[in-house]
Amino acid sequence: MRRFQSPLIKVHAVCEQQCQLAEMELSRAMSVQRLAELKVIEETAALDEARNQLASALRVPLMSSMLQGLHGHLAAAAQRLEMARTQVHEAALNVAGARDAWQVIHQKVESLTRLLDQHRAAYRQEQFKEQQGVMDDGSVFRWTGSDERRSDESW
Repeated sequence: MRRFQSPLIKVHAVCEQQCQLAEMELSRAMSVQRLAELKVIEETAALDEARNQLASALRVPLMSSMLQGLHGHLAAAAQRLEMARTQVHEAALNVAGARDAWQVIHQKVESLTRLLDQHRAAYRQEQFKEQQGVMDDGSVFRWTGSDERRSDESW
């Protein structure tokens, strides 16, 4: 019996490899997004802390020089928070793109898998028919071959 061979096997292997790479890229993008979300949480906490410091400084009289520094600190914390939110948005866009790329290649792999399964089923059916033919030929030979021998012996 010969072995199943198809050029689709190599194409399928390459597509599976691309699918794994796309999955790794999606995982990396999701990690970057999670880190950006953690950064937003940190910056939100820093902004809240700066607001608390400013509020406590406002309660103390004659601290105008310190108030200016705290206003700058508050503005910087707000700016860092906005940058972190922008990074989260960009990371979310990257995740969406990576997910779309993975879905496309994953669908391609699934369709190639179905096609290969169909080819394998057709190959098995063909092999079964070949084996059945060989077995039929063998049984016909047994019946007809033994009759020919008897007729040869009687001469």
